Amino acid sequence: MLKLSASHDTQGQGMFKLSGSHDTHGQGMLKLSASHDTQGQGMLKLSASHDTQGQGMFKHSVSHDTQGQGMLKLSASHDTQGQGMFKHSVRHDTQGQGMFKHSVSHDTQGQGMLKLSASHDTQGQGMFKHSVSRDTQGQEC
Repeated sequence: MLKLSASHDTQGQGMFKLSGSHDTHGQGMLKLSASHDTQGQGMLKLSASHDTQGQGMFKHSVSHDTQGQGMLKLSASHDTQGQGMFKHSVRHDTQGQGMFKHSVSHDTQGQGMLKLSASHDTQGQGMFKHSVSRDTQGQEC
């Protein structure tokens, strides 16, 4: 089954939205969606989730504000066969405070957890913060 839908508002808010879902023989599901506001806040959002044969899930999303605060946000989460979880997120403010934030959390087979985070303020106070926590099989934290 293939389903596609698109809506376009050429006036007013200038919103463009596109979405599609694809299921082949009940084995997997692919979903894609994108929304674009060409006026006003200038937001671009893209997201995709993919599940193949119930073995794993991949989700990816991007939000981009081309005007105003100039924020870029990227996130991705990946779970394959229920054995582990990978989460990645990035936030970048190209204007204003000049903040950069990066975080990663990784858990594979429930044996350990790795978390990394970093925030960088290129303007203002000039603060840089970095933290790492790691727990592998309960041996260290």
